[in-house]
Amino acid sequence: METNMPKLFQISKENFDTRFGDFRNQQQSSEIFAQPFSFDPQYAPRELQLELIDLRSSIDLKADFKDVGVISFYKTLPSDIYPAILKHARRIASLFGSTYTCEAFFSKLKYIKNKHRTN
Repeated sequence: METNMPKLFQISKENFDTRFGDFRNQQQSSEIFAQPFSFDPQYAPRELQLELIDLRSSIDLKADFKDVGVISFYKTLPSDIYPAILKHARRIASLFGSTYTCEAFFSKLKYIKNKHRTN
């Protein structure tokens, strides 16, 4: 049985990489979302660079970010001044909501279609 362990670990690693590989691809986007004031704008996508520079220069917004938290901060950010950042934030925030919805659906489906179900 011990001879199968390395192969089993390899299969588990491949499954993990397949399932969560998209998160590695989204790392930069997640960092911009979570820490817009400490992320270096030169490494951000072009459409976000100027808005990030402007955002970082605002002392009031930086204080708001620390006080109210990430989601509440983006809810209060002026959409006429920061449209690209808000679009980016909505896209990142919606990833978690849609993942939760899918997982909840499959959990309910698994419960409904179990082997003890009557025909």
